[in-house]
This record gives sequence, structure tokens and C-alpha cells, in this order.
Amino acid sequence: MLYWALKWWMAATFATMTIYYGLHFVNEMREAVSWHNQKDGPDQSTKP
Repeated sequence: MLYWALKWWMAATFATMTIYYGLHFVNEMREAVSWHNQKDGPDQSTKP
């Protein structure tokens, strides 16, 4: 019983860490892409 609980806790912790770091990585990439798009936006809008 204790071994099952420990294994379940390790699996839950690993899944939580994976989701947390995954979302953090996605947010970092999303901010970088949005910043890149915003940087390119004004240049195209100012050109005739």
C-alpha cells in the first residue's frame, strides 16, 4: 500500500512538473513570437 502511494505521488509530481514547465516554455515562446510580430508590424504599416 505504501509503495503504491509513493509511486502514485511520484507520478503525479512528475506530471505536474512536466505540465508546469511545458506551459512556461509555451508562454516564453508565445511572448517571443508576439514580440517579433509587433516589431515587424509598424515597419509594414508605415510603408506605402
